[in-house]
Amino acid sequence: SPYQPEIGTPSSNGTAGAANPTNTNDASALRTNPAGLAHIEQSNSLLVGAQVLTASMRFDTDKATAGGDDGGNAGPLEFIPSVFYSRGFSDDLHFGLGLAPAYGLGADYGESFRGRYSTIKSDLAGAGFYSSLGYRLGNQWSAGLSIAAIYTTLELSRAISTTPLSLNPATDGKVTLDELDDWSPQATLGLMYKPDNSPWTLGFVYRTKTEVDVDGNVDFEGLPLPSAKGSASFDMPESYELGLTYQYSDKLRLFVETDMQRWSQFSDYTVDLGTGPTDYDRSWRDSYRFALGAEYKLAHNETLYLGTSYDMSPVRDKHRTFDAPTDEQIRLSGAYVRQHHSFEWSAGLSVIFSDDGNVDQVAEVTPGTGVTARTAGEFSSYYLMFPYASIRYFF
Repeated sequence: SPYQPEIGTPSSNGTAGAANPTNTNDASALRTNPAGLAHIEQSNSLLVGAQVLTASMRFDTDKATAGGDDGGNAGPLEFIPSVFYSRGFSDDLHFGLGLAPAYGLGADYGESFRGRYSTIKSDLAGAGFYSSLGYRLGNQWSAGLSIAAIYTTLELSRAISTTPLSLNPATDGKVTLDELDDWSPQATLGLMYKPDNSPWTLGFVYRTKTEVDVDGNVDFEGLPLPSAKGSASFDMPESYELGLTYQYSDKLRLFVETDMQRWSQFSDYTVDLGTGPTDYDRSWRDSYRFALGAEYKLAHNETLYLGTSYDMSPVRDKHRTFDAPTDEQIRLSGAYVRQHHSFEWSAGLSVIFSDDGNVDQVAEVTPGTGVTARTAGEFSSYYLMFPYASIRYFF
């Protein structure tokens, strides 16, 4: 799904996000569950991580009205940094600041793609700047609050035919919503329950929806139209997350996590190309996610993380579109951590295998003409890889 459930840290990336609701390891708790900040042992902790997103998204066309090609590898290549700092004001109160990815989605099919009248390129990205507090409510409960400023950028482009009766990419024009951006608030509430002398830890996280109203430029290429100001409005959904940790032995810890993301809130959106707003409905639905993970101590200063997760698709095949071709996903993850006195380093990999991502989309080739083009098929290769590394310094 468009959310990125794990961030560039060992417990998050290495467990496919299964450890997120009960994360008490490091300052990244300010993003995953701010209640976990209250359990960090060190007074000061700095964590810097980075992921590289590389993807294979190759569409095979079964039916197409327009000529052209299949779009090649439409998958993105992105560098995704994250930085977290926490400070303990007392044994019960911790504060944290952080920068981390909030969400992302994109594809670039090229201008000769058979489905170009639907989408040439889509690129949605959100980065969160987080300020968080975690507080112990006695010996067993802790609570946390995070307030984030989410910076969202959006780029969308599609072809417009100048010869509607002869659909040739060489004679097409192009319209691009470019450099659209916006700042939006988001709040995260977290609770954590750790019974005395018990191997169990329970975590709950609620994130509010993010109301996004981006604006920027509308650029036309190969068309007798001047540039204009454009905008788009949509909501990134609220979510509910529940996690459980079990300390099986001194060496082994197990994680279970599930969450619900209310993608029905993302379904309705509005786009304005400078001529007035137009409303759309993606027909998306709420979806669920399930994850399992493990932490194993190889030695006193070495730790191994493993995890897997399953994400339901928020959209049925008949409603899937080229700009957001998400489908159900299976994720496999692992990470290795080595500690050296007051710092540690880690490296890992998360691989997401998506289902076929069937698309059958009809688009008007030239606005107002009623002439349409249909493109139908599926992704023959659809996976994403997130190699990552991090360094943590505590004092």
